[in-house]
Amino acid sequence: MSPELLFLDLAPEVISSILACCDISSVIAIAQTCQYLHCLAFHKSVWQSLLENLRGRSIIDLNYIPDVESLSTEDIIGVVRRLLTGPDAWNNPHPSHELVPATREITLHPESALTDPQSVKLLPSGRYVLLLNLNQLWCWNVAENRLIWTYSAAEEHTRLLAFAAEEPGGGGSLVIMICARTFLPAGVSENYVDIVRVNLETETHYSLLIARCPDSLTDYPFQQFDIRGDFAVISIYNAPPRHMVINWQKHSHFVIKDIDGQIVLLQRHIMVKTSSLDGEDEIHIVSNDALHSFLDSDCRTLVNTDFIKQSFSSVHVFDSPLQEGNYRVWIYTTPRTLDRSGLISYHLSIPVDGQPTWRGPTLWSEAEHVPRRFPYSGHAPVRMTGWFNGYTFLVPGPRGEGTRTRLILLRNLGPIDVGAYSASVTYITPSSIVIRYYE
Repeated sequence: MSPELLFLDLAPEVISSILACCDISSVIAIAQTCQYLHCLAFHKSVWQSLLENLRGRSIIDLNYIPDVESLSTEDIIGVVRRLLTGPDAWNNPHPSHELVPATREITLHPESALTDPQSVKLLPSGRYVLLLNLNQLWCWNVAENRLIWTYSAAEEHTRLLAFAAEEPGGGGSLVIMICARTFLPAGVSENYVDIVRVNLETETHYSLLIARCPDSLTDYPFQQFDIRGDFAVISIYNAPPRHMVINWQKHSHFVIKDIDGQIVLLQRHIMVKTSSLDGEDEIHIVSNDALHSFLDSDCRTLVNTDFIKQSFSSVHVFDSPLQEGNYRVWIYTTPRTLDRSGLISYHLSIPVDGQPTWRGPTLWSEAEHVPRRFPYSGHAPVRMTGWFNGYTFLVPGPRGEGTRTRLILLRNLGPIDVGAYSASVTYITPSSIVIRYYE
């Protein structure tokens, strides 16, 4: 019988190659077993691979860390720490009425005036900016400072209202969902979405799916809109809201009419927020596989019994940089449950084989209003007018620590986008698109 081969018997370079294929949580766990594995786990080559993996998951912006080779192991660990807690500039006090200092700024110069900017989004890779302006959706190449693609409505009397996008693996294309409303004669209006694939090499697009959305009385009906993998979700303002879930690969969709809540797309699941009969809110997890089988069923028959109960008004979910299948869930609570409105974070783990588990609450971030876009770290920007026109935020931290430090992020009232992980803020001026990075 041949002797049993142990993990420690492998050559150091083989162990390092295995560690480079793991996630950050696993590497840290292995490093805690013995001094020998600790040395191998914290070798620079391992952490360079871990950082490249985060880039592949669209967690790290290429502009945020342009040169990985020049970083030491300590530098890379510092980058990962800032992904979790936000940059030091967002957590350290600054003199009153002074802007949080940025370490890098990129300015893009459109040829057309930005007279009607509605929404701006720096995509996770940092390569492209999407901008809704003058009833057109623009895609801007950041490195080349060049407009590479434009989308206009095919029908007359149509207003583009919102968009959501993702960058599939490989980086050669974008999948974008455009939300629009067509104003027909006799005062009749219709809502619809167009999901398109943009070829970044040819700078052209083709439609993957066009679908009619539920009707609404308001001219700005899209409350929620997101796309991830094969699925997209839209919430239409009604009383109660109507939610539309789309599988664009299968050209199928269904509408949920009786849930006054929210639907969030995860990696292999969807999260459903509902209100229970006792007045509290519930969060349920539904696998995508179950969703395929019940496209025409009542959504309440799909949810399992694993949920947390808390009175809150919205849910925001971020993939964990440390381990796939793990999430940070921020829920926006109201004074009904706390003395102040704000965000509370939970940790959600969904193993491949097993039941979802919750842990928390862990962090608290005060916010006077429901923030639309904010980062994994919980630094939620608040638009303020009056004595100060711009955006500020309160530094998050453990619950029960009292009043938070308020920092001034931006003196600009136009639309902004805060990067989910890479400490970026993208905003619009009358003549430019500006991207700021912080460390």
